[in-house]
This record gives sequence, C-alpha cells and structure tokens, in this order.
Amino acid sequence: MTVLIPTIIRMPASCVEEGTKHEFEHIDNRASVFFIYSVPDRKIIFGSFGHPEWDPRAIGVVTVKPLIYFQILGDSSIYFLGEHSLAWEHYGYAIFNLKLGKIHLKSY
Repeated sequence: MTVLIPTIIRMPASCVEEGTKHEFEHIDNRASVFFIYSVPDRKIIFGSFGHPEWDPRAIGVVTVKPLIYFQILGDSSIYFLGEHSLAWEHYGYAIFNLKLGKIHLKSY
C-alpha cells in the first residue's frame, strides 16, 4: 500500500520576519510525506519526506509521488512510476518495486 500525505509546514513569525503580530506567519504547503506499507509484514518498508527547497545535501529528503502503477507480464510484483525529486528543483522520475519497497531505476 502506498500513502502520500501532503504536509503543511508552519514557521513562527520570528523565523520569517521581525515585528509581526501573529504567532505563525509563514505557511508552506509544498512538502509531503510518502511511505510504502507492507500489509503482510505489517511494517513500513520505504519512507521519505520531501520539500522542494530543502538543503540539497540533506540525506533522505526526497519527494516521491506515484503517477502510475503497472505489472510486467510473468512477474508477480507491482511497480509504479513516480516523481522522485531532491531539493532545489532537482526533479526526476523513478520506477519502484511496491512489494520490495526499492527503487529499480531513477533519472534526473
């Protein structure tokens, strides 16, 4: 099972600008959390957090958005093609094995 959760980041006004009146001033809705949950194993087998402006050197900050699911004739696994993006507009695509929670092929 795949789960994609759009995530809102709220930053205190003090982090954004001095002298603001509200406790939370900046809202960023471009982040997301994604994971693959193995129902038979009852555990998460792949997970990521992504945001387009995160530090490019950050390990594991990857946006994953499934686009299309498919099977290959003679193979019992289910795959999906999805957006696989790192920080600062480093966009690409990847093919994931849903059963194993692994990336088989990615491009940028």
